[in-house]
Amino acid sequence: DNYFLDGKSTGTGPEVMFGSAPLTPGEHGWTPIGAVETSAGYELALKDSATGQYTVWNTDAGGNVIDNAIGNVSASSPLLEVTELSFGQDLNGDGVIGIPGAIESSGATSLVQVGNHYVLDSNSTGTGPEVTFGGAPLTPGEFGWTPTAVAQTSTGYEIALKDMSNGEYTVWNTDTNGNVTYDPLGGNVSGNSVALESLEPSFHHDLNGDGVIGVLVGTSATTNLVQLGDNYFLDGKSTGTGPEVMFGSAPLTPGEYGWTPIGAVETSAGYELALKDAATGQYTVWNTDAGGNVIDNAIGSVSASSPLLEVTELSFGQDLNGDGVIGIPGAIESSGATSLVQVGNHYVLDSNSTGTGPEVTFGGAPLTPGEFGWKVIGAEQTSTGYEIALKYAATGQYTVWYTDSGANVTYDPLGGAVSDNSVALELFESSFHQDLNGDGVIGQAVPAGGALVAPGFASQSVAVTIAGPGNDTFVFHPGIGADTIVSAGAADAFELDGFSSVTSNSELATLLHEAQAGQPQSLFQSVNGGHDTSIDLGNHDVITLTDVRLADLHANDFIIR
Repeated sequence: DNYFLDGKSTGTGPEVMFGSAPLTPGEHGWTPIGAVETSAGYELALKDSATGQYTVWNTDAGGNVIDNAIGNVSASSPLLEVTELSFGQDLNGDGVIGIPGAIESSGATSLVQVGNHYVLDSNSTGTGPEVTFGGAPLTPGEFGWTPTAVAQTSTGYEIALKDMSNGEYTVWNTDTNGNVTYDPLGGNVSGNSVALESLEPSFHHDLNGDGVIGVLVGTSATTNLVQLGDNYFLDGKSTGTGPEVMFGSAPLTPGEYGWTPIGAVETSAGYELALKDAATGQYTVWNTDAGGNVIDNAIGSVSASSPLLEVTELSFGQDLNGDGVIGIPGAIESSGATSLVQVGNHYVLDSNSTGTGPEVTFGGAPLTPGEFGWKVIGAEQTSTGYEIALKYAATGQYTVWYTDSGANVTYDPLGGAVSDNSVALELFESSFHQDLNGDGVIGQAVPAGGALVAPGFASQSVAVTIAGPGNDTFVFHPGIGADTIVSAGAADAFELDGFSSVTSNSELATLLHEAQAGQPQSLFQSVNGGHDTSIDLGNHDVITLTDVRLADLHANDFIIR
């Protein structure tokens, strides 16, 4: 005969007490029908079956009844129906949680349609004024507008409306009696209007249906950059929540230091935040930690046409500089440390860290699209120059050319054209950080413990080693070719002896940090959908760690000699 207020996550809670004694069914004529926890204790909904009336009691955190919240009311009382919103329960059994006809009940006010009229009911009292326009009640579809949300203001109310025929929006202000007085937006606006989105926080409602309450400044694959008032938030696209951007322990505000945020993307170490200085037209990118605290500047202040900015667009998945292109204009591919860029009828090999590089030449003349029947599809820097991958569209065959540091083609290491399933071609994919033949895999699938020797590459094989259960140390020297380590553990170590691409532990630590922050560098790459990590040591010496994510590596996993 007792009642308990059990937490849904804990399964335990206090007993309901009335006058220091347990409350029993039908005591004082009331039977409890629902409960909800509040900041001060609990609310308890009750029904008198004899009269059909309802009430709500407040209790303290110990379950002791302390007062009556709404008095005794009928089943149709707006006070009871508004209370249903906090309970999330149809207390009066009318089939509706909340006020019947309520269009929305966010914030402190409910927008309710009663017949052909609209009423602005307080969520605390259940009553409010009727909306009137020009002295007459506003009706559905009048002037083409349909009310969608309401919020009380210090001088009356604000009402959001949508024109269902063209998808446009507007907002009307009213006085305290619900009489429409003026339109603060100055007319109709589109769904992506910043003026409209800036009003969403006061409505507590996503007016334009973009999934965000506030101004959606920029969006990437992982992160929405949202402006609420004068503050910025890095909301996860899957969660809708995230940290506030902080600079020097204080919230970053629009135009602070001249910079205005325009986009954000989550990284393994926190976030990257892109900003623009409207006065100068320059751009920059800041790194933050996972809490949104700005820690450093990734690229300095650069112009809109800076290759550094344009390469950064790739990780953001956003056209930051508004040139209509995500990445370097004309870029064919930007994997690894080098972008292959077509400028007119010429090809340029731009560094992803500096944004500049040499033009590709063949026999002393610029290489042009389709020359000799070949189409250039990829490029990557090596210790002696560059390697360029090409496809012959007519036959579906491939080849690779080497160049010197000036991008002058020197020779063809494959010895001619090869098919798309050529082992020799697939061996190159790891150093290109690219699936050249389109088979969905970067590199070659090799049975565990096996080794394949590519035709034309007698000195280069794919060696596959399965890590043991203990603490293994793998030692690598120049000339290893393509090595794959399967099932490497957290306690395993990798010793790199004599490689010119990385000569100290501090250099490796810097490159690893840059890779994990999504910054361009030549040593570490996340491959195969992020499941594996490739370590490109130059001269076609590539180590692939299967089932080891880039974010899980630490500098102390490596020994440099």
